Amino acid sequence: MTIINAIYFTLLTAQRSKNIRFAKWKDIDFKNNLWVIKADEMKVSNNGDNIIPLNKYALKVLEIQRILNGNKEYIFTNNNGIISESFGVKFFKTYNLEHTIHGFRSTFRSICTEKSDELIKLGIGKDIAEMILHHINGNEVTRAYDRSKAINLRIKLMNWYGDYLNSLCDFDF
Repeated sequence: MTIINAIYFTLLTAQRSKNIRFAKWKDIDFKNNLWVIKADEMKVSNNGDNIIPLNKYALKVLEIQRILNGNKEYIFTNNNGIISESFGVKFFKTYNLEHTIHGFRSTFRSICTEKSDELIKLGIGKDIAEMILHHINGNEVTRAYDRSKAINLRIKLMNWYGDYLNSLCDFDF
């Protein structure tokens, strides 16, 4: 169950497997439905903390994980501790699926590109998707002057994304 939840959570948050594996309960702000990954835990630490809004589907995954191991430091653990680096490989292989955990980041970005007209109507530009992926936007000068976290736009995007994915296939919790 934990592996399936970790896969769902990865799909819903578009984060790297390392960040999923080492996600801690203390980094989840349930009051504001945000997951804040500290800069030093990110692949590119000089891009600051990564703030991921959690839509209702990601929150449901966390609700289940809290029942399974809410007393542990890390969200996704098994009997041996933190889930393995290749947590999705065995699952995908078992079901003969040609997916990778990292591919969910590409899926997120591709969907945002394909649905950009719809997102623009919501006031969401491609830069917000890049923020979710924790990619560095613009040159040094641009980044020095634009320190916006765009939390409201991130929330809008991640709620839209969760609903979009669920419209394709209901999440089975």
